[in-house]
Parts: sequence; C-alpha cells; structure tokens
Amino acid sequence: MNRIKKETKTEEKKCWECGGHSEEKIGYTPEGLPYKYWKCKKCGDEVLTMRQLHDIAEKEKKIMEAKISKWGTAIAIRIPKSIVQTYNLVPGKKATIIPEKTGFKVVSRKK
Repeated sequence: MNRIKKETKTEEKKCWECGGHSEEKIGYTPEGLPYKYWKCKKCGDEVLTMRQLHDIAEKEKKIMEAKISKWGTAIAIRIPKSIVQTYNLVPGKKATIIPEKTGFKVVSRKK
C-alpha cells in the first residue's frame, strides 16, 4: 500500500507498516521522469515522503509537449516558443542528440 509520509529530521528509515528497514529506490512516472521513494526490505511497503512528492510535482510542471512532424524524408520536433526564447535557439544552429534509457536529450551547441 502506497502512503505519503511527512519527512522527519532523523536519518532512520523504518517501515511504517512492519518496523523493518527501508531503502531509497528510484522509480519512473508514466512520462519517464525519475523519482525517489522508500521501499521496505521486509514487507515491500512503498512510501513517498512529502519532499519526494513535491519533487515529482515540480518536475511535472516543467513537462511540455512537442509535436513531431514530417519534413520531406526527415522527422522534426517542433520546440515550444518559451523554450526557444529561454535557450536562445535559432534556425540553423547545431545541436547534439544524446540517447538515454527512456528517450533522448537534445543539447544546443554554443557555436
């Protein structure tokens, strides 16, 4: 059973259900965003602290959709205007594509 638990100042991570020891794990949202949670080694109970839940919410706020289009024989991704302005992107500027576990990252080159 998943629960939200308020964080305490202590570093001891005991299971709320059985009192066993919990370890921090990394999970992924359906959108592929990583998040941390605690899982009990003894009973398997999974818990998100309020801080962990807040971190997920902050990441979710930053998600933007992009449209994939076909341009001739190539495929292009339309980048939202707010990102273009934030990162000073201009047509013709080169970028590096970095494959990752659940997708890819596009990094604009300085020159």
